[in-house]
Amino acid sequence: QLKHSICPGTNYPIDKLEQFVYQQITFALRQLILMKEKQELEIQEAQKQMKLYQAKITLLKNRLNTLQNEKRKLFELMADGTLSPDAFYSQKGTLQKNIDSIQHNLTNLYQEKEKLAEQSISDELIHLAETAREYLAVNQLTEDLLQTYVETIIIFGPDEYQIKWKHEELFAALSEQSQKARQTQINDDSIIPSQEEEKPYI
Repeated sequence: QLKHSICPGTNYPIDKLEQFVYQQITFALRQLILMKEKQELEIQEAQKQMKLYQAKITLLKNRLNTLQNEKRKLFELMADGTLSPDAFYSQKGTLQKNIDSIQHNLTNLYQEKEKLAEQSISDELIHLAETAREYLAVNQLTEDLLQTYVETIIIFGPDEYQIKWKHEELFAALSEQSQKARQTQINDDSIIPSQEEEKPYI
């Protein structure tokens, strides 16, 4: 667990430091779990939206087939003399505009559907979130907890430290939130001894 530095004349209550660091780690772990749950909800919503897109695609494809059949009939009618060339080109132009519009809409729907299908939760996040639940259940700072999530903890003083996380990209946003929570905790319940003449260091 955490230890004092070897700097001469330094002294700092390790138990308070461990408690403080544990609060920040557990905050980050809870945010990690919430991140996974949020992504799960987003994927569920994406799946619902994909079903709606697929329903629209099916309707548009049916309509497209109908228009294409009507277009083929126009050629047949003009070929047997039932439809004049002028009427043929007029009706053909209208049908083609509708066909082009539907094809454009289908292209957009396919693209949106593909984007939604790409949404997924990384194996890394799933594993770390599940592990986070296990460590939170233990309810104490352990060597395993530090080894799993924390690269280093740099302590600059009683009111300033930095946690460098493993899986840095995943924890980037969480680190920012953790630092904000840390500052709030410092303001509300400073861990600096109340005696003004004392100047604790790490």
